[in-house]
Amino acid sequence: MSEHACCVCHQPAGPTCKRLGGRTYCEHHFGKVTHERPGAWRAGLWLIAGQLGFVLLVIGAVELLQPALEGWALVLVGVVLAVIPAVLWLVFFYGLDRLE
Repeated sequence: MSEHACCVCHQPAGPTCKRLGGRTYCEHHFGKVTHERPGAWRAGLWLIAGQLGFVLLVIGAVELLQPALEGWALVLVGVVLAVIPAVLWLVFFYGLDRLE
C-alpha cells in the first residue's frame, strides 16, 4: 500500500490522512483548507445586496417607463431579466465550490 503525501507540503500524511476534492492533506494543511472564510461570506452578502438592488432597479424602471412590450421584445426582456440573476448566482456558487 502506498503512503499518501500531502498535496501542499509533500510530506507523508500518515494513515489518518484527510481527503478533500480528490487531494490528500496532512492534519496541519487540512485545518488551513477548511477554516472559516469570512471573505466568502462577505461576498455572499454583497451578492444578495446586488440581487436586491437589481430587483429594485427593475421595479423602478418599470414604474418610471411603464413599457408596453409585446411579442419578441417581451420575450427578450424576460430572458435577460431571468439570466442576469442566474449568472450572478452561478458565479458565486462556482467561487464557493472552487474553495472546496
